[in-house]
Amino acid sequence: GLIEQEDVEEWGENLKNKLKKKKDDFVAKAKGRFNRAQATKEKIERRLKDAKAKVDDAKDQGPEKLRIAKAAVDRFKEQAAEARATLEDAKADLAGLIEQEDVEEWGENLKNKLKKKKDD
Repeated sequence: GLIEQEDVEEWGENLKNKLKKKKDDFVAKAKGRFNRAQATKEKIERRLKDAKAKVDDAKDQGPEKLRIAKAAVDRFKEQAAEARATLEDAKADLAGLIEQEDVEEWGENLKNKLKKKKDD
């Protein structure tokens, strides 16, 4: 009976460790996604700023150059909006995972306190 109980507890502990590793991997991927989205947003915003500067330069170079420069600005504005949306999604995913970790940690602490009281 006791040996069987120890085996079940060991199996449960192994399962818990595997699940924690999967969750940690998932959190790491979410952090990576957030960091990539942040970098992409910053890169596109720099390109947008450069494109806006080129519009000012193109004003003196004729209507065709100005049209091309304005089209580039519009394209980068669209890309920047997409990048911001992707970043917000990644941020929300990451915040949800962190909040879930906090709740799980609080639950684990409560469980340990209750077990300690029971053992006393």
